[in-house]
Amino acid sequence: MRIKDKIDLFNRAFPLAWCQITPPKDQTLSWELSTRLADTIRNLINAGIDDPQAIADAAAASLKK
Repeated sequence: MRIKDKIDLFNRAFPLAWCQITPPKDQTLSWELSTRLADTIRNLINAGIDDPQAIADAAAASLKK
């Protein structure tokens, strides 16, 4: 998958995943959660998953554990 395609996929998956979690009110904790979510999404994309909803669901579920 080309870099542009990965970026587009990330940009579609991240908001879908973010809507599934409740970010903390503390700005620092929210930033850390956002960073962990982004890392998880990138790992899923690099693993070859190309469905933004599936990526979002998996990423959000991994953070809820």
